[in-house]
Amino acid sequence: MEGGAHFLCRTEFAEDADFMRGLGGADLDAALEKAVQRGSLLRVQNEAGGFYFLNTPRGRAAAESMQKGEWRAAMVAKSATT
Repeated sequence: MEGGAHFLCRTEFAEDADFMRGLGGADLDAALEKAVQRGSLLRVQNEAGGFYFLNTPRGRAAAESMQKGEWRAAMVAKSATT
């Protein structure tokens, strides 16, 4: 697996005008929850907030790493920009 895994915060979804238009007025939180429930996205919640990963081998590895606290510096830096 080359390159780092990418994740998004709720704020990044909310600030993407094209993404929000694509929801067609649906509630963002409900849409994200449905994506997590069907297994398309993985959510990791911690003191820095909620983070969403694609459910791929790289995304699963990154989510597990974040849950273990191994991504702490990256989480703080990322959440500070959102």
